[in-house]
Amino acid sequence: MLIYTGFRLASPKEFAHIYYKGAKQLVIFLVTIIMTPATDLLVGIAAGIITKLIINLVNGLPLRSIFEP
Repeated sequence: MLIYTGFRLASPKEFAHIYYKGAKQLVIFLVTIIMTPATDLLVGIAAGIITKLIINLVNGLPLRSIFEP
């Protein structure tokens, strides 16, 4: 089931759809897609979350606002 879902996520149509949402979203998507088969599912998702956090911090998100609801 995981392989089928990964295959659907890795279709060229999905890459175009994510790129339409923004180049930063595509970077997060690519990091998650690459890290998941390279390591495991949990590490791949964590890598995507960390990438999003880094992108937000580089764009000027205050560190304090990360932990506020």
